[in-house]
Amino acid sequence: MTIINAVGSLPGLGRLLVNHVISAGNTIDRTELAARLLPKDLRTGDNPTASLDTTLTAIRDSGLLAVSGDAVSTTPIVDEFTRGKQVTPQQFRRLFQKSIFDPSNEDPWKHGTGDTLTAGAKDLNRALSWFLAQDCMSVVTWDTNSTGVYSAQALQIDQLPDAETLRPFSNDVRWNTFARWSVAIGMAEPALRGNGLHPNATVAIRDVTREMSPTVHRVDDYLAELARRLPVLSGGTMRRGFLQHTDSDPDPHVSTAALDTTVGQALLALEEEDLLVLKSEADTGRRTINMGATPRSVTHVEILGGGR
Repeated sequence: MTIINAVGSLPGLGRLLVNHVISAGNTIDRTELAARLLPKDLRTGDNPTASLDTTLTAIRDSGLLAVSGDAVSTTPIVDEFTRGKQVTPQQFRRLFQKSIFDPSNEDPWKHGTGDTLTAGAKDLNRALSWFLAQDCMSVVTWDTNSTGVYSAQALQIDQLPDAETLRPFSNDVRWNTFARWSVAIGMAEPALRGNGLHPNATVAIRDVTREMSPTVHRVDDYLAELARRLPVLSGGTMRRGFLQHTDSDPDPHVSTAALDTTVGQALLALEEEDLLVLKSEADTGRRTINMGATPRSVTHVEILGGGR
């Protein structure tokens, strides 16, 4: 099983699992963990621990917990990040990002002899790199097509016509699980109306930007660092893996040499929050954000730190 195939898995429960293992000294018996989170008097129905079990699977496959027999333990990335302290929702989000995007993880789009399609976080990373290549102004649902609303089912067939096994979603159940996790890790936003998603990585980009040094960066250097830490974004290794299997980048601004809509929207939002300033100076390495009435030309990104 994998992350978006872990039907019924819940991101909030995933954080509780990690925190309970941390509070137990970084290792706990699986039965004791279940007893702490789901006392017997709350267990009803035919399979009362279903969500707990599938969430543990998702957290294991994300690389945050290890399961060996009946023992559940934190992994080195959790130990290093937390230093024995429980994590807040914001810290859990960044920890999850760091783990699934660790450079040691396999290319989720690689499918040669002996390669598995769904090991670890491959299914989630394949879905994210495909999803964030869509127009951030659109709404993506599973099977609805109307003005400004697009069907994930139809889009993946259209964009990956010769790579059926690599399409991120085989059914609506996987799409619905993806919807929960993508929002939880800051890479999607629920539509204001209906049940669709906007491809919006502003929260994740904010997380990464706050970790960068508060100084002036050349725009290409800043974008390269974003893509290194969040490789499902434009320019990242996982996004490039997707582009090897499709005819052209689905983002409408890439073909005009402007910044991809997901990144462009995030930069404008973070400037509005006073986290950074987008500068245009007499310099090379100029990029264009074509999101508003007037295109913005950017040569440097000044990170202020803090923000609102």
